[in-house]
Amino acid sequence: MNGGEISGNTAASSYGGGGGVAVATDGTFIMSGGKISGNSSNRGGGVHVYGTFTMSGGEISGNTTGSGGGVDVAVYGTFTMNGGKISGNTTTSYGGGVNLTSTATFTKTGNSIITGWGDDTVNGNVVKSSGTVQNNRGHAVFSGSSARKREKTVYAGENLDSAKDGAAGGWVDP
Repeated sequence: MNGGEISGNTAASSYGGGGGVAVATDGTFIMSGGKISGNSSNRGGGVHVYGTFTMSGGEISGNTTGSGGGVDVAVYGTFTMNGGKISGNTTTSYGGGVNLTSTATFTKTGNSIITGWGDDTVNGNVVKSSGTVQNNRGHAVFSGSSARKREKTVYAGENLDSAKDGAAGGWVDP
């Protein structure tokens, strides 16, 4: 995707994911421009990833879902964010901007921005249930595992590597 817009779509609840884009297990989606907005689904309001998703530009915003407002990375999926912006997405459970399963891989580098402020629902990604902001559910990025839940607020220009845990550039416990 080099430009254009994917907007106003809804994934059927029986399918489960990818209001705007669904990336299959062996699939690859590369986004270098354009906008994915105003979509909804059970998982991944903007993009649902089982395969590989690389984002180097563009914007994912204004999507709604049950988990992963902007992007939901499923079992063994890979998401690399080298640029672009993920903002203004809403979920009711985990990962306002990005939600990761415990086996997903996520690397954020370069000039990429993921907002995550629960009190700024216009610009920031947010986790809200029945109109109430939910704490410790990763307004920007959430990674879940059976051992523990982790979240991270990611600031402009900050690198994030899901392989690091508790170290600089890595995850923090909520």
